[in-house]
Amino acid sequence: MDAEQEPDEAPPSPASGRLQRRNSLLGMLRGKSPAFGGSQPDEASDIDSDAGKGFASRGSARPVIFPDADTVKQAIRDNLLKNQYNVHDFYKQEGCFQRIARSTYFEHATLLMIAINALWIAVDTDNNSSDLLLYAQPQFVVAENLFCVYFTVEIIIRFGAFKDKRSACKDGWFVFDSAVVSLMIFETWLITMIAALFSGNGIQDTTVLRLVRLLRLSRMTRVVRLLRAFPELLILLNGMV
Repeated sequence: MDAEQEPDEAPPSPASGRLQRRNSLLGMLRGKSPAFGGSQPDEASDIDSDAGKGFASRGSARPVIFPDADTVKQAIRDNLLKNQYNVHDFYKQEGCFQRIARSTYFEHATLLMIAINALWIAVDTDNNSSDLLLYAQPQFVVAENLFCVYFTVEIIIRFGAFKDKRSACKDGWFVFDSAVVSLMIFETWLITMIAALFSGNGIQDTTVLRLVRLLRLSRMTRVVRLLRAFPELLILLNGMV
């Protein structure tokens, strides 16, 4: 009776019983239950920890589904510009002609002259009744000669800028512009000189005069170069049509 009696252990609560059963079940699934002979390598735990570390390193960053729009535009632009033909690659590295031909001011001045020439052809068609430049009014004579001189000098500068002159024949735009300028020289200077030498005799044939008109209108084909430099104009024209 003198010996102290140890107090009885309290019965386990239902909540603690459920917790023990859950821990036992988790241990069985992970291979740590004593019923399976002790602890085993916890591969699932390692995978869970690695996944947890991955999510922790990423933080709150969301996965990228669609790429950035600017990145896509830059990639498309680089793909289009890759190995693109550039006539400047065939120009000389030194010299006056190549320096002028590479200048953006020279290119813009040429495009401006093409636009002015196209407008002047419309004015000439409405107000110039003479089929030959020899009999036209002075303002038309001066304007035609100015255009012819400028475009002839332009072709000479571009041809002189080529390192290998044979490369000029391989450039499509140079061949096209050279053909148009050659027709302009033929119409403005050669036919005028022939008409002056023969004093108009033999030049009054309607077929010849019609040919002169067609040669004058052939300059309008250079507007294609203007549309190539400013594609927005082509879009406007398509909208107007």
